[in-house]
Amino acid sequence: MPRTSLCRKGFVTFSFSYRLSVNEDGTVPHPAITPVESVKDARSALRWLKLEAENWNIDPEKVVAAGQSAGGPLAMSTALLDRINESSEYLEMEKFVGSEFRKYRAETPEFLPFPIRKWFNAI
Repeated sequence: MPRTSLCRKGFVTFSFSYRLSVNEDGTVPHPAITPVESVKDARSALRWLKLEAENWNIDPEKVVAAGQSAGGPLAMSTALLDRINESSEYLEMEKFVGSEFRKYRAETPEFLPFPIRKWFNAI
């Protein structure tokens, strides 16, 4: 659903950038950027949004992560991969999505396909 349609229905939408594993010359993969860094960025963005929710006049208990293409698994990872955070983050703000979804979070990333899972093994 396009963002304009969501706005008409009363939803506030935000779009955040995250690190991609692309070198400056356009080649891939970047040796220092794995899917872990992308998840850290997405979790940081949601944490920031919940901390700043009052300034945007939104209810921090109704913040939802969603995405398309690579953003879909990345949004899911914000809820399922609790151990992936920037070391400098304010980690007291951990409630990103409703408890009904969070009860299914994974303690290990075994549900991920192997090409992605191999990056998480070092965590």
